[in-house]
Amino acid sequence: WRHDSMDCWTDYVQPNNFFIDNCMRDFRGWDVSCLGEVHDISFQELAGEFAQSPEDWHRLREMYKNTHDRQVIANYGERFGYSRLQNYDFLFTADPTRCRVIEVWRRESKPRWRCHDWNSGEVYKIDTEDYHELVEIENERRLQEASEMGMPSDEVPLIETEWFIDNYWYFYYLSPWGDVLREGETPYEHKSHPYVFKAYPFIDGEIHSFVADVIDQQRYTNRLIMLYDWIMRASAKGLLLFPEDCKPEGMSMEEIADEWSRFNGMILFKAKPGVPVPQQVANNCTNIGISELLNIQLKFFEEITGVNGALQGKPGFSGQSAALYNQQTQNATTSLLDLLDSFSQFVKDAALKDVKNMQQFYDARRKFAIHGKNAYVEYDPEKIKDVEFDLSIMESTSTPAYRMMANEILLQLYQQRAISVEMLLEHGDFPFGDQLLQSIKAQREQLEQGQQPEGISPELMQQAQQGANMAAVNKLYDAMRGSAAGESE
Repeated sequence: WRHDSMDCWTDYVQPNNFFIDNCMRDFRGWDVSCLGEVHDISFQELAGEFAQSPEDWHRLREMYKNTHDRQVIANYGERFGYSRLQNYDFLFTADPTRCRVIEVWRRESKPRWRCHDWNSGEVYKIDTEDYHELVEIENERRLQEASEMGMPSDEVPLIETEWFIDNYWYFYYLSPWGDVLREGETPYEHKSHPYVFKAYPFIDGEIHSFVADVIDQQRYTNRLIMLYDWIMRASAKGLLLFPEDCKPEGMSMEEIADEWSRFNGMILFKAKPGVPVPQQVANNCTNIGISELLNIQLKFFEEITGVNGALQGKPGFSGQSAALYNQQTQNATTSLLDLLDSFSQFVKDAALKDVKNMQQFYDARRKFAIHGKNAYVEYDPEKIKDVEFDLSIMESTSTPAYRMMANEILLQLYQQRAISVEMLLEHGDFPFGDQLLQSIKAQREQLEQGQQPEGISPELMQQAQQGANMAAVNKLYDAMRGSAAGESE
């Protein structure tokens, strides 16, 4: 239940609260055997989730009364290995109003029996302690009924079994003291854990940063900028050299400095032979080669990562062709193809588990609206519940330039009478297309009933004028009138 609705929800997991198996080597994450999450919840949420009786409520209060004593937990944690990052602890929360719950999912194994019931065709597995009751007694009962009916024993459909080691996912909800708040085998029909994660790039059991290749360039760039800043701070900027022999009578050095920097200021002094006049020193320390080194390092960023200015949206140089700019963007996207495909696979895996949960927990018919279209599909759990499916997610190419090009092609096809106005509105992307299509269908129904069709409402025309090109609006309006006239004829 969430937002007064029972539905399938996808939650974001903070990476600092998530842990995975350090023995994993498959970059797809298929060989993970242990993972989990650290939860910080209020005591009310804790009691509402894990307390089923007054005794459980009192047990939770006693259990969590010392969970905020860092010294107690640190001493207790040394018994089984206490891990702590900087400003982040595994066993206790920094907020004294929250309670720490550790959720762990492990891949475990134990001996079981795989059963094939030839009477119903069902294949299932049972625990070893249930073998006598569910298999032996059931087969004896079937043989006894067959003998009473005079049926040969070799024709009786018995339950055939096979012993095997079953691998399954098992979950634990633990307190910081190691108390098991809840445990059990995975309740999901997809027989896996409820998390979806993607470590990229994941090489030989280590998660490397995407920008690891340019760390050295970034460090050298920071060093050059700091050196540039240090030289500018240490250089002379408007330093005044004022000889003592030139000091006028009746003026202090502070008054001289103030008058020197004043607009239209004047200092009157008596020049002496052999004494230099006051002068101001400004050292230009910019042209010492640091700018060239910075430009080289910034170019290294583009060459190493492949992310050039075209992909970043920077304007091209004067006279650059659009084809060259698009080709540069395409080349940069190709260099990032592995990263984009990995994220697409992550999105697909998350959607796959969502659909599996919908198949399991949606027990009533539901209607869903198709985004962007005035159409609905109905979900029937009786038809979809046990269906095996393949999920495919495609990236949308519906950019403004693409939509404009598609609309122009559709208008040309309509002008050549290759498509109808209904097909134009259904496949085109017009901000008023759905309402205009409904108006055409309503006029068609009026013509079929022998009624005089009405024109387009002023509100729809105003919306069309505000949201689209007027030329395209006139073409669509003429197309609608032509379609209505054709129906009347």
